[in-house]
Amino acid sequence: FDARVVSIQASTYDYTGGAHEALGETSLNWDLQKSKPIALDDLFAKGKDWNEFVTDYCMKDLHDQLSGEPDPAPSAVASVVADRGNWSFAKDAATVHFTVYAVASFAAGEFGVEIPYETLRPYLKPDSPVP
Repeated sequence: FDARVVSIQASTYDYTGGAHEALGETSLNWDLQKSKPIALDDLFAKGKDWNEFVTDYCMKDLHDQLSGEPDPAPSAVASVVADRGNWSFAKDAATVHFTVYAVASFAAGEFGVEIPYETLRPYLKPDSPVP
């Protein structure tokens, strides 16, 4: 939360029987200056393949986090990256959230890949609500 962006993450936990609970997670990111939700098109410049860059960045980070698990499918990672509900924003970095089952087994858990704004800067629009 700052003068430009509010970023919150909501998590749900439901248990209806079976092997384990059902977990849900989504983010809401709000542009205070424009009084509207932040879409990925509000952040990233057209003509630059930010999705490919972020997917590759996440693949490398997830490889380290998933030690012992198989690497996730690039298409699964790209799908998570393309959904604004999986992003949250802090002072110095954006985080892409991977819920359980998004890229690995339930037992592997959920993952977050933090990407410093310095790393994202070449892909951000000049008037992006994040630094």
